[in-house]
Amino acid sequence: MKLFSIPHDIWLSIKDFLVPADIENIMDTGRSLWLQIFKDFSWIDTAVQSGQGSPVLIGHNLSSFRPKKPSNRLYLSLVMNDSSGDLRETSQAFFSTLQNGWRYDEGKFEVYFPSGITLNIYDIIEGDETIELPLEKIFANTKKGPYTEYCYYNDHSIKELQSSDIIKWDPLYKTAPHAPLGWWNGPSSKGRDLIEDPRYFQPSYHLKLGTLCDLKSLINAKHHQHDIELGLLQDIYERHNIKETFLEPETTYDEVEKPVVSQIKVNQVIEVVVRWHAMKILYDLYRSSSIHSHFVRANTVIHPAMNDRLRDCATEEAMPEPKDFNCTLDYGHRYAEYSRFYHALTAHWVLIEKIWLAKMTHYKKSSTRNDRYNQLWQLWADNPDRSLREKLDLIEVVDFTWGYLGRNIFKGRFAQLSDWVPQADLAQFTENETPDSAWAFFIARVTQELRPPHIIELLLLLIWNSEMAWRIDRPTYLRQLGFLVEPQSVEEWNDTDWPDTQFSLNILDEDVINSLVDMVGSEDSYDLCEKQWYNYKDTQWQGNMQGRILGYEMTSQQLFELIMFSGDV
Repeated sequence: MKLFSIPHDIWLSIKDFLVPADIENIMDTGRSLWLQIFKDFSWIDTAVQSGQGSPVLIGHNLSSFRPKKPSNRLYLSLVMNDSSGDLRETSQAFFSTLQNGWRYDEGKFEVYFPSGITLNIYDIIEGDETIELPLEKIFANTKKGPYTEYCYYNDHSIKELQSSDIIKWDPLYKTAPHAPLGWWNGPSSKGRDLIEDPRYFQPSYHLKLGTLCDLKSLINAKHHQHDIELGLLQDIYERHNIKETFLEPETTYDEVEKPVVSQIKVNQVIEVVVRWHAMKILYDLYRSSSIHSHFVRANTVIHPAMNDRLRDCATEEAMPEPKDFNCTLDYGHRYAEYSRFYHALTAHWVLIEKIWLAKMTHYKKSSTRNDRYNQLWQLWADNPDRSLREKLDLIEVVDFTWGYLGRNIFKGRFAQLSDWVPQADLAQFTENETPDSAWAFFIARVTQELRPPHIIELLLLLIWNSEMAWRIDRPTYLRQLGFLVEPQSVEEWNDTDWPDTQFSLNILDEDVINSLVDMVGSEDSYDLCEKQWYNYKDTQWQGNMQGRILGYEMTSQQLFELIMFSGDV
């Protein structure tokens, strides 16, 4: 007799005598459990598809669930593993997708279903880094130690978590309130703490959610495309802060070119999560009503006449202090917009780190150095791996972060070039230049070295902190970023060419033009595409796109048609 010809009710009885992990896929109990909680999965699917989490049910008796049993006394916790903490703003949508007949105890964060299931939703309601749960209800105390089970939404199989899976736990643990448990290498896509009660929290008493495999799944989202490479590049930069004279061997660049996600370590993934949250500061500034309204009125400096525009910026209206961070976008649109902002931000950040590494490398042959810079110029001006939409996002984010915020750091009482440039190098900026044009030349150079954390640091400690004098050696600060540093360490000069090492922001326009040419399908269309792009940039970009494009859900093809048919040239 075939195994699957056994009646379902008989299978339920047989199931009681088997180990849950051995038969969960056969019985499909996990799927039935999710269906018992949700009448539709629109909310949870949206969260998963937008990269907002990896939902998992946790409870010590998941495998005892019976779909047709009149009373299932199960206590479960739904952990979303939301890396942003923003799902709490969608709780009403969550409740609307639950099976009918539920009631909610706000004080306990518990939803009670007619089926007998109790669902703890603390993670959804609070969205904190630390999850407060009654551990005595989540874990069973067995002869072998603490035991529980879990079931992922995207898997549906019920898996066991034995005491051997717990990284650190107290052998005296009993399933009683406030019992110390330790760290759990259990299901999660986010390293977080799970504690019984914060009043009784001690470092050795917490439950750490954090399997490496699920942490890795977090960074597979499109907006984290550049994160691992960026982390490796930053590690290289950090060791040069310790010993500035050290030069990297040529092989260093190859080590970070194509990082393998499956080989990354936990600390690298945690770094990604931290960076994702930290860079929200820049997005909040982008969305601040006072700064946003000022930015959309400002001329973009990513333009063929960049030097002239920067010179005009020397006397432009001062950037206001940030006010009103209450973004009017709903959760879904805000998450989508920030994802695009972050993706563009890290894309440009990687290029800055690569240019810095190219300067801080010892080359055996000058031809190798030239090849390296040729590769960087292609990434900067004709990047084949970016779509037209991504290139326009990049122009928006780079113009705001480096062009707008970056230049406003060096304004007012911080505009004196002699405060930032060593006396020996000052002439290359000021000779035969007016004060405004010298400042513009300086801004064009220094924005090639600033990383987002430095922009945040300088804004917070210099521009918006007038009551505290931040005593730093400003020329040394910029030099550590790579400003005016050109080691040019080459053993053998076998190539007479000399690469251009200055990567101006306005070259990003070239990247857009090359995409337009590719989409036309003819190299002969370059002049036409160039004219169309600059015509659109001069007549429509500021009014229609600047400060708005990240919220537009337009395809590259739609953007192509918008630009190419924007009017006569």
